[in-house]
Amino acid sequence: MKNINLNKFEILSPAGNPECFYANINNGADAVYLGLSSFNARMKAENFTEGNIREYVKHAHKFGVKVYVTVNTLIENEDFNKFIEMIKVLINAKVDAFIVQDFGIAHLLKTSFDGIELHASTQMGIHNLNGARVAKKLGFSRIVLSRETTLEDIKEIKNNTNLEIEYFVQGALCVAFSGNCYLSALEKNASGNEGKCLQLCRLPYENNLNNETSYYLSTRDLSLLENLESLIDAGITSFKIEGRMRHAGYTATATKIYKTALEKIKDESFSKDFLSMAEEELKITYSRGAYNKSAYLKSTKEEPIIFSDYQNHIGIKIGTVLKVEPFKNDLIKATLKLDREIFAGDGLKIINAKTKTQVASLGVGNVENIDSDKYIIYTKSKFEAGLDVHLTQSSKNEEKILKNTKKININIKINAFAGKSIEVVATANGTNATFKSNYLLEKASKLPATETDFKTQFEKLNETPFVLQNFEFETDNIFLPKSKINEARREVLTLLKESIIAENEKQINAKFNESNFNALKNNKTISKPTNVVLFRNINELSNISKNTTYVFAPDNYAFDDILNAYQILKNNFALYVPTILEFEDKTHLENILKRLPEKVTLYANNIGAIYYGEMGHKIIASPLLNIKNNYAIKCLNALKIETIAASIEANDNFVQENNLISFESGSFPLMTFAHCPYKAATKTTCSTCKFNDGLTYKNPNLGEYKIRRIKLKNCKFELLKQINKKQNKFFVKNFNY
Repeated sequence: MKNINLNKFEILSPAGNPECFYANINNGADAVYLGLSSFNARMKAENFTEGNIREYVKHAHKFGVKVYVTVNTLIENEDFNKFIEMIKVLINAKVDAFIVQDFGIAHLLKTSFDGIELHASTQMGIHNLNGARVAKKLGFSRIVLSRETTLEDIKEIKNNTNLEIEYFVQGALCVAFSGNCYLSALEKNASGNEGKCLQLCRLPYENNLNNETSYYLSTRDLSLLENLESLIDAGITSFKIEGRMRHAGYTATATKIYKTALEKIKDESFSKDFLSMAEEELKITYSRGAYNKSAYLKSTKEEPIIFSDYQNHIGIKIGTVLKVEPFKNDLIKATLKLDREIFAGDGLKIINAKTKTQVASLGVGNVENIDSDKYIIYTKSKFEAGLDVHLTQSSKNEEKILKNTKKININIKINAFAGKSIEVVATANGTNATFKSNYLLEKASKLPATETDFKTQFEKLNETPFVLQNFEFETDNIFLPKSKINEARREVLTLLKESIIAENEKQINAKFNESNFNALKNNKTISKPTNVVLFRNINELSNISKNTTYVFAPDNYAFDDILNAYQILKNNFALYVPTILEFEDKTHLENILKRLPEKVTLYANNIGAIYYGEMGHKIIASPLLNIKNNYAIKCLNALKIETIAASIEANDNFVQENNLISFESGSFPLMTFAHCPYKAATKTTCSTCKFNDGLTYKNPNLGEYKIRRIKLKNCKFELLKQINKKQNKFFVKNFNY
């Protein structure tokens, strides 16, 4: 791929704290994404503040690195005053773009801030062309695709829109389809859509098919390094690293490796040796075990998503415990047989591979190398001989990566003539800055200032972001003390830094439009609700009410079954559009819709289904669209959607004040899966499928969940639980199981 233009591509790195922010920039990040102390999906991270964000943005822009701020949570009506004031601060701080999940936030920002740049968060669930088209209509310039997006869908989006496409390539995978995980919210009142996820997916669950207990909802970490070329060909321009809760050693290492990978792809030196080295370095810094290296890119999806053995960092295996013996006090002396050297400051885990348990986690202090592959360490941790030793932190690797610094090459030209001001011109990347003194230079009576004198002082750049590349000096034997030379250096570098920042910010012109804001604020919401009943089989229905919409949510999308239900229900009929519709499934559904006698009502669980409104279908917004505020209703109204169900997380006042549909009772999908839970539970593949519609997961502290399969061309799954909620007079009544 010699013709690849690296300027077109972006390594986007996570910054959950200032240390990660600086480390990522120093190791090659083209952009960083971060959140403030409110309204972001990683509320447990250290994050940044309204008071300091401008200084961080200036530092990034000094190096031409962009800053994207996550406002990727759902918010309620009472939070908007605080939210809009925060956005004004961020606009003044010159951030490059905002990453948004909430329909309401998107509508408010695009209407109220002229020139604002919006990126559609992965939490919006955009994974096909239909979703991309709706995002474009809402004013997004970039979409952060869901991790479930296939290569075929990426290519279709690229070929049919001018949207920038961002895609996760490294880090944790969510087991549930992004934006539609309600497990933590409904079980522990800690919403992932508000940045408070408790990661209940990382707990052990028992499956009823063989009564085994394991981490059936815990995913492998993602690493798409070997698929970068395919992603480039498909149309991805921003390669995103997950990890705002990870430490700087991890985020900087991942940034450096992916930046290097792009450079190697360009010069065609991308190799298996590089991949092997990179994978090992990444796993040492953070890995839950085996990586998933293709995720959902391929329609076959045979590579496992779930890693049920372990649910946290286990690094890489480097050896075994040979002997353990008492030492003194409460210390033990452990002899380890290892295939790589260890050092003080390294992190180790002792693992029982047979029982898949982590016996001990320890830091290496004093270490003795007693043979080529044998080491002695001393620790208070208790473990036995025969267990595996895993390396979970390399002190030397982290020290090296965190010592990297980013510098800007500059050229200096100095004119120093008697009777004139000293003139210093500094140039970097096409940006110039000029310093002229407010005093006139004097002719030297004895020892004139030489070029060496000036160059020596101008090379003192260690405390600056600059490194001297070229130096030019013209004079007629003037006198100038070193203090004045140093002053000239400091002044011109300050001017150059400000010029570079100004140049990199000249395209950022977002401004608050108060009249638009007030007009939108005063707009009334429109809601025309109906009672909604979901059913899986037409035989479930007995008395059919004229005032109810019956949504057919079949397990298998067969045309004859859908046509039969439509013919019985007529105007009361609606069709459930599955949350995940990859390319083949979307084609299958659209063929069914074309064959039906008329444009039927569609029950939209995903932003992509909204697009069918453009094709003449009436749309019902389901609870899975996460409508929690008035601006979100106004956004849907602008898309000509007036039959709206509130998010299951919405408060009662919001539901009642806007006369919305809300969830009443039945089995609610707490998660939607693109992977097959049967593969994880029964260790099978598609070719040896053991589906029997009976799989359940159970945790003693949470209860039991049923797995429902939905099949178009491919299988998707929902994690269901029986729920009863107090609601208003218009309701969604889900099917029972």
